[in-house]
Amino acid sequence: MDDEVLPSSQHLQDEYALDTTIFQDDNSTFHRAGRICDWFDEHSLTLLHLDWSAKSPDISPIENLCYMSEQR
Repeated sequence: MDDEVLPSSQHLQDEYALDTTIFQDDNSTFHRAGRICDWFDEHSLTLLHLDWSAKSPDISPIENLCYMSEQR
């Protein structure tokens, strides 16, 4: 997380003059691991962590696009 998420978040904040970036996950078991939750708690001032339903059709818009192109 420190090697991937944090630098990406910092880049977005610098590039777009943001105080906070948003990290949204799909609420999978991996994202609920204690170490992951603790990490987000430690970085909550600059990185907002949003939960999303694992079964939400909106989580991956690209999947809708792929489905539509397959129907052609």
